[in-house]
Amino acid sequence: MEEEMLRLELESMKKKLDSWGRELNKLEALTKRETKKFEEDNKQQVHDKLELKKETLFLVVKLDRFSRETTCCQKQIAACWSCHLSNNQQIRGNFASSCA
Repeated sequence: MEEEMLRLELESMKKKLDSWGRELNKLEALTKRETKKFEEDNKQQVHDKLELKKETLFLVVKLDRFSRETTCCQKQIAACWSCHLSNNQQIRGNFASSCA
């Protein structure tokens, strides 16, 4: 009788252990899936950040180039305008001296 009770108790414990083992396996599989998803998401975020940095750098270079070209054009326009004003003063001076 006592031996039968011990056998039943042992069987019950084995069933609990098996149940816990299955539950542990499920949790491990879930953890692996979540870890994989986290790593994939992290990888995508890193990729997105790198792409954003590349685009930002491209825009900075483009803006710098535009700024330099604009400055160069402004200098050329200023020089041309200065030359134009100088020529107008010479023309006026020549006109005034010829009229006098």
